[in-house]
Amino acid sequence: MKKKNTVILVLIILVLIGTGIGGFFLIQGQMSEKVYKEKMAEGRKYLSRMKYEEAVAAFEFALEEKPEEEEPYISIYRTRVVQGELRLAQRILRQGYRATGSERISGLLETCEAKITEAEEGSEEVTETIVDIEKVSQDVTINTAMLQKLEKYTYASYSKEFGKFTS
Repeated sequence: MKKKNTVILVLIILVLIGTGIGGFFLIQGQMSEKVYKEKMAEGRKYLSRMKYEEAVAAFEFALEEKPEEEEPYISIYRTRVVQGELRLAQRILRQGYRATGSERISGLLETCEAKITEAEEGSEEVTETIVDIEKVSQDVTINTAMLQKLEKYTYASYSKEFGKFTS
């Protein structure tokens, strides 16, 4: 009887320890996700304010939290291109492709390498061209205020603003 109680007590302790360890790793994973998102947002904020080194530092911190995500690599790449640092941009894309295998990163890497080759052959418009390509490929933002206005827009609204339609 005493031996049975000891075995049950040991099993309960092992279950509690296992639950505690599992809970620790679950919380750790959630904290990592939160830090990653915060650092990516911080990096975008710095980038929009043209504080490039601060942006790179924030993106690199996010990268340490989630090296399997493609977005930090691409964000660092874009920042380096804006700074005219094509070799550093190329290096981060290579690192990103090795870590993620992302086709998106692979395509950007091919473009970057082509532009570096052009620059070495004497092209002076390299940075501007890559920046233009990146502007086109960046996330599109939607002006929700404009959409709300369009949703309620009627012919009467048009007539009031621009006058009657005549053919």
